[in-house]
Amino acid sequence: MADGVQTVSQEARQASSAWFSRCEISPLGEGFINDTFRVQNRDRRYVLQRINASVFPNPRLVMSQTHRVVDHITTKISGWVPALVRNRAGEFLHEDAEGEAWRMWDYVEGTETHQFLASVAALRSAAQSFARFQNLLIDLPGPRFKDPIPDFGRLECYLEDLGELRPEESWVRFIGQRKSLSELFRERTGYIHGDCKVNNLLYYSGRDNVAAVVDLDTVMYGHWAWDFGDLVRSAAGEAETISLDRYERLLEGFLGETNVVATVDELVLSPRYMTLMLGVRQLADHLRGDRYFKVDAAGDNLRRAEAQFRLLESMEHSEVGMRALARKTLDANS
Repeated sequence: MADGVQTVSQEARQASSAWFSRCEISPLGEGFINDTFRVQNRDRRYVLQRINASVFPNPRLVMSQTHRVVDHITTKISGWVPALVRNRAGEFLHEDAEGEAWRMWDYVEGTETHQFLASVAALRSAAQSFARFQNLLIDLPGPRFKDPIPDFGRLECYLEDLGELRPEESWVRFIGQRKSLSELFRERTGYIHGDCKVNNLLYYSGRDNVAAVVDLDTVMYGHWAWDFGDLVRSAAGEAETISLDRYERLLEGFLGETNVVATVDELVLSPRYMTLMLGVRQLADHLRGDRYFKVDAAGDNLRRAEAQFRLLESMEHSEVGMRALARKTLDANS
């Protein structure tokens, strides 16, 4: 993996010259998709990213839609999403000699990311922030977004894809028993973030409240519950087991901020939908040779899929408790 990072850094240095004649550059973050770097230019810092074209087949579409999101949200709440930075040619997107697509963001100073949220306040703030993000895009003008990734979010499509790869019979049985989840959440209800992991939030350093929402490539017109379900999958688990206490804090934050009218079924089943979907995607990527999610070693994606499936089983075993908390929180917000 070290050799890969070194090679990408050389390419990133060349790409950064589209913005600055001289700068310092270093790897940033732990993302599984795009390559991300911190850029230091004189007394300011920036974030340089290479858009992964094997994941996003149309980087220009992604950038066009991302620019619309940034402009729209910034007119309402300055700083809630980072600003895009034009290069020396006046463009937000730079394509290098190999056809790779690069872009640059402002670095949001005084913030930090977390892989795990330890406090009640941080959990509530995460849920409030993703609900607010959806609220801010309700009146986004212009034509409806095209899906940034073909069939993104559609569990039925991922199941079809996995079936063509012929997984082991034990996985076929496990997934087949839960196939009915794919019949849910097919309606497109509005604009969503599309990737509600907690590390896509920037927290004020040393504090429990969110400063900004990042990773906007997957913003799309989808079902609002995909965001809530992915947030629960990302933030409510402890050692691959659902925490009802953490789930309750996410319910409180999301339902206290959202404009959607949610049901108990949606609040309970969307985390299972998203957890199964991610596990299926990771298993398929493992069988295909790790083309989508970055890995440090062979078998990483299989281990990730197995962890998602264990979390899914925990959610199933906790259904009675999750339903009680969803009903309680809905009643409190009615």
